[in-house]
Amino acid sequence: ILRTSPSLDAETNTRILKALYRSGAFLRGNVNGSPKWMQTQKLALLRAAIYLPEFTSATDARSNAANFLAQQLDDSTYPDGGYWEATSGYARGYVSQYVEIVELMQAHGIAFPAREKLRKLGHFLMDQTMPNGYTANYGDSGSQSQRSVLRRLGELLDDAELIHAGTAGGSGTMPAHTAALYPD
Repeated sequence: ILRTSPSLDAETNTRILKALYRSGAFLRGNVNGSPKWMQTQKLALLRAAIYLPEFTSATDARSNAANFLAQQLDDSTYPDGGYWEATSGYARGYVSQYVEIVELMQAHGIAFPAREKLRKLGHFLMDQTMPNGYTANYGDSGSQSQRSVLRRLGELLDDAELIHAGTAGGSGTMPAHTAALYPD
């Protein structure tokens, strides 16, 4: 789109590409202290590496982003799978963005190394979902349906229980438990 735009000349296109390259270099090494922002920044790096494979740093950037995102998932969840921020809306948003990340990676042949940790986090989200599909609110959250993110995550991980929760029992397998304790 940039290359063929009638309003952009070669010099402008070069400046845009240089800015994207410098942004990728920044995102490989510098991230925000907030886990949600770090996740968003590394997703931006991953997208740049995927959609601009001509950059000499694209391979390193893909690895950097994938490894960081896997580690970030591990750092932001407890051993039992619970999300560390005590707010239901953030947990849903966090899982939703990871669904987007893993879908993007899969579509481009990139393995995501923390699938089981993501599954545990998905079950944490499922276990706090009420029968109507909405979250049991806690923290600074509003009521929101969990179904779409649970269904997508279930399909992504081939997890029949998450699919069941995400489709209101329309498909998948009913979870084997009716209550859960997250001691961490």
